[in-house]
Amino acid sequence: MSYGYGPAVSTRQTVHPGGGNLSRFVAYLRTLDLVLFGAALILSSVGALLVWSATRSRMIEFGNDPQTYFKRHLLNMVIGIGFAIIASRTFYRLLRAYTPILYLISVLGLVLVLVPQVGASVNGAKAWIPLPAGFSIQPSEFAKIGIILAMAMILAEKRDSEVEPKNVNVTQALLIAGIPMGLVMLQPDLGTVLVTAGAVLGIVAVSGAKA
Repeated sequence: MSYGYGPAVSTRQTVHPGGGNLSRFVAYLRTLDLVLFGAALILSSVGALLVWSATRSRMIEFGNDPQTYFKRHLLNMVIGIGFAIIASRTFYRLLRAYTPILYLISVLGLVLVLVPQVGASVNGAKAWIPLPAGFSIQPSEFAKIGIILAMAMILAEKRDSEVEPKNVNVTQALLIAGIPMGLVMLQPDLGTVLVTAGAVLGIVAVSGAKA
């Protein structure tokens, strides 16, 4: 007859060094849209190869390092991945709280690039701000992020049990997008405006707003 006494069995699990970190990393990967991340990584890699192919001959012609722009593009990719990781680990309510600040900073960058002593012209568009060590930034790229966040904040705000954004919300979102897009047109940079316009229409479409 057994009275419930048996060999002592330890319920303590063996923890391997670094196992906790590995588990957290795997859990973090499961929260990501790996298809979207992979597509962005592939497109960026193809872009790096295209930049290298387009600039290599000209750099050799002038006696410069033919890999200069290729290396710079790879560095930008690494920086972009770092920002993406930070954004993915940021609580969305915190991101929403800082969205107005990010939007205003992006608009300020577009204004600064038009200042004669600040902005620099490349291929006919005054769209760059030179930085030390040969680097430069294009404020219109940051403006895209500001537009996306600001529009999402406005169109996702539901009031009085709303299921979809009202026409006034859509109008506000389009005005928010129109200000930086107008500043980009002053550079002028039609290509960036067209790309941004596509993003704007996509955001309005997925928001569920009525046509």
